[in-house]
Amino acid sequence: MHFVKKVPTTEEEAAEKARITDAKKKAFIAMRDAIFSKRGIDGEEQSQLEQTGTMLSKNPDIYTLWNIRRAAIESLEKKLNEENVEEAAEKITKLLEEELSLTQKCLRENPKSYAAWHQRSWVLDRHPAPKIEADLKLCSMALQMDCRNFHTWDHRRYLAALAKLPLDEEIEFSNKVIEENFSNFSAWHYRGILLKKRYQNQQYLDEDTVSSEFKKVITACCTDPNDQSGWTYSRFLLDHVRLENDYQTEACEVVAAALNNNGAVVSFRSGVTKECAAQWVSADKGAVWTPITTLPTKRIISSKIWRIETNNLAIVKPDVEKVVVTEGHPYVDRKYLEHYFYRKDNGKLDFLDEYTPEIEQILAEEEKPCPVGLYSLTAYMIRTTPRSSTERILANLEELARVDPQRKNFYLSIRDRHVVGDRFAAIPPGSTKDAFEEFLTSGVLHLNELQLTSLDFLWPLAPLVKKLDVEKSEIKRSLDAKALFPLIE
Repeated sequence: MHFVKKVPTTEEEAAEKARITDAKKKAFIAMRDAIFSKRGIDGEEQSQLEQTGTMLSKNPDIYTLWNIRRAAIESLEKKLNEENVEEAAEKITKLLEEELSLTQKCLRENPKSYAAWHQRSWVLDRHPAPKIEADLKLCSMALQMDCRNFHTWDHRRYLAALAKLPLDEEIEFSNKVIEENFSNFSAWHYRGILLKKRYQNQQYLDEDTVSSEFKKVITACCTDPNDQSGWTYSRFLLDHVRLENDYQTEACEVVAAALNNNGAVVSFRSGVTKECAAQWVSADKGAVWTPITTLPTKRIISSKIWRIETNNLAIVKPDVEKVVVTEGHPYVDRKYLEHYFYRKDNGKLDFLDEYTPEIEQILAEEEKPCPVGLYSLTAYMIRTTPRSSTERILANLEELARVDPQRKNFYLSIRDRHVVGDRFAAIPPGSTKDAFEEFLTSGVLHLNELQLTSLDFLWPLAPLVKKLDVEKSEIKRSLDAKALFPLIE
């Protein structure tokens, strides 16, 4: 029929779409090749900026094009300074302002573009008078679109450092964002960083500060008990408040070390490389060092346990003479092992005793189990009173393993440490010493009837175990004990 527009069929639509896509690909390749052909050629800088700008406006994630732009801008800056220093400053500023306009355009299209945010910070670094307020507004706009956009939070931290923004103002900003959305974990995280800066990155925060912060946590948890953000921040706070009997970290990382005719084994508080381990361990010159792991891989360079083929061994501690290790006389950091196996309480916090009933009420009012809340409450007890609260901690961990099966092994691994700590605290029949002291003397580790899920958590004891009693234990994950305890008989 005349004058009636024909409606394309599905096949025709697909063909048309393919034709348009093909045309775009060809145009992209042609422009890309044109840009690459002129890359680094003197006199082509302005052309490079125009062409790359066109492409980046449509796709800001092509980082190679941003590299080309940076080279072009640097070249133009050099030429302008050589031509006329007095006029150069104004022209260079204009050039940088145009670059900021391009990055802003790109970020409005894609607020999560790594390359565009990086380019913006690069421009601000060389700008003679960066407009910090404009960038702060840009960050606020991006956060309105996605309050957890970590690119934006990174840029906010960069701006705070560049402009030396007052710490209290940034803390107040985090407070404002948190009040707008208690679920904004990025804001909680930023707040934690700022608080550590206030205390000059010391290990501990002031108790009054932690108490005040806990009030915000309680408010957030009352609003949505199943949201993880506030609970996670509360555990950060507890890790950064000093308790009366806290373990004081020593400069020496060695936990235990032992030597026999087959060589030596040393365990460390954290994974260390051979070069790092050698700061605290003295062995024969040319000794072979082998990292020990229970993982199914041999490609490791850092480990908490090292085996050393040596006839002589000594532990090097700052400002102290070397501690020589001989067969039958191992080195042991008793304080660390007591801390690791929860052999004593660390101390109480008045504000935590005040808020605990309120937290328990929040959890009790929930119709469904609240694993993140229950785990946080359990973590508070582990942090403060792990020995006197053992029974309740174990009950909570068993409950968590039941109601949160995805993290079951995580909860049970914590339970295993407490169970072994409980075994160590017991005094065996006919002995005047507790099981921990008996183990340090004999090297025999009794784990029977404990129903452990794994042995991996026993890595601090790797140099000390000579014999392992697990006949009646129900280890649910098989493990070659010889791999974890190289000196076992």
